[in-house]
Amino acid sequence: MTRLKNNSKQILIVCFFSAFILLPQLNQHAIIAGGDSSFHWNRIYDAMMQIKNGNFQYFVSMYGFSQSGRIVNALYGPYIAYFNGFLLLIAGSWFKYQLLSDWVVNVIASFSMMYLLRKNNVSRNYSLLISLLFITTYSISTWTLNQQFMAWGTAIMPLGIAAGTRMVRDLNNPISIPELTIGVTLIIQTHMLSALFLIIILIFFFVIGWIKSNNRLKMFRDLLISILCTLLLTGNIWGSFLEIYGTNALLAPFHNSTPLTNGVVNFTLENSQLTFILVIVLSVQVSLLLMLYKKMATNNKLATILGISFLCLSTQLVPWNKLFNEFPAISVIQFPYRFLGPAFILLLLGLGMSLMSLSEYSINKFDVKNLLLLICLCLSTFSLLGEVQNKSAAWSTNRVLSSQYNVQQKAYGNNLRNMFMSKDTGVVLNNVWKSAPDYLPSNGQNIKKTALLYNDYSKQIISNNKFSKLVKNGKMFISWKSNSTKPVLLNVVKYKHTNIELNGENLLEKNYELTDIGAIIIHPKYGNNLLILNYKASSWFKLVLLISVFSMIGLILLLGIITIKKNNYIKSYIEN
Repeated sequence: MTRLKNNSKQILIVCFFSAFILLPQLNQHAIIAGGDSSFHWNRIYDAMMQIKNGNFQYFVSMYGFSQSGRIVNALYGPYIAYFNGFLLLIAGSWFKYQLLSDWVVNVIASFSMMYLLRKNNVSRNYSLLISLLFITTYSISTWTLNQQFMAWGTAIMPLGIAAGTRMVRDLNNPISIPELTIGVTLIIQTHMLSALFLIIILIFFFVIGWIKSNNRLKMFRDLLISILCTLLLTGNIWGSFLEIYGTNALLAPFHNSTPLTNGVVNFTLENSQLTFILVIVLSVQVSLLLMLYKKMATNNKLATILGISFLCLSTQLVPWNKLFNEFPAISVIQFPYRFLGPAFILLLLGLGMSLMSLSEYSINKFDVKNLLLLICLCLSTFSLLGEVQNKSAAWSTNRVLSSQYNVQQKAYGNNLRNMFMSKDTGVVLNNVWKSAPDYLPSNGQNIKKTALLYNDYSKQIISNNKFSKLVKNGKMFISWKSNSTKPVLLNVVKYKHTNIELNGENLLEKNYELTDIGAIIIHPKYGNNLLILNYKASSWFKLVLLISVFSMIGLILLLGIITIKKNNYIKSYIEN
């Protein structure tokens, strides 16, 4: 009963704290529109409209992105997009959605971090304080402040790392198949770059665990089973990549050619990504590693060393400009400060384990380390509250947006604020946009510079939105009246498996042309014209998607059965 009471208290504290740090935004009734807000809000709006209208189209956007038929969600966490679409649907406005989604990210981050700490035998008090401290780090708060979706991946990452620490902590049963499978599956379904970071971390833990293991055959067998289960559960993700990249040449996301000046953690006191108080907290753990290395547990050493490595990778200590230009594949990272997420998780985990291993210094039976942690949490919280306050302040200005990086707008002041607050959540997306050409189809030749592609997208898709569009039965109906038979540029794009029908006739490749970003040019007839667009995925993908969905349902049912049995056991234990 005491354990249940303690759990309830911690849940309430986490939920309250996750809302408390949003108070400056709530009090100003402000929407924080960061640099990535337009991109993600378009794909969330598309998912919401699919749910609302029952017109489901897994691949192409028929509501968001100016109803351009471009592919985004299928390559960028489709299920988490639908989850956010559901949040937007129940919230009813962007303001309520933003507060709700911010709160959800904070809660997920705190509980997943707490799970990691508790699995590594860190006390309840330390786990609670450190998990709350984790919420205040840039890698989580960046969803609130800038709408960077990596916050969702970072929030889930501790679940996967917990499976990694087990490989070193429990030499008799180093791999829990459900724990490893769920941890990796959730992050792959959420954010691919975060998944890549997690897999790299798991490899290190697996190698050390393999060396120390008492039963390597069982460890290897359980790993293979977990990989197979993960492949089944994430078939929709890798299947989408094979389906789309296997038949199209896509424009890559933004290539950052100067990451050292635009994308790393700077060593300055004004740095908002790595605040002074967090530098102190992380420095304490690094110092403990240097002083107590021989006495430290293997998990603590490994977590701390990996954390330091990821932290260094996020800074100017690495020649990122040269690496990005000489090895283009590495530039998928875009901004090296993204390494901060795993660095924070690993170093905070190490700190929790170090606090447990230190002898108990107390004043009047009060743990001094708890007090110091609480002081650090308060300072970090005040710093974050200041950031939220500053970002919210832009709402009352004429520009309204807190960041205008690569963002264009044609509405300002009260006009734009009213659009944001409108129950018609699609209105504002037509007045504020980011012309990012990510994942648009290309002929693969004469690729223009990023700035030119942004300009082409704005002209061909955003400004060219002069057609009537209707979505029905998973198809988009585009109609317009033409005064001539001259070629017309439609503000919709075509992928290899996008099917287009003009005035009742299926169009072959010879019947249309495509621009450098895949926009369709057709020859209309004089008078009324109707083009029907839909995406027909390969038959093999439909099978893979079906297997993935049924695997997910099976996993949920299995977890439900396990939870019911566990609750019955706890209930009988309490009664006896």
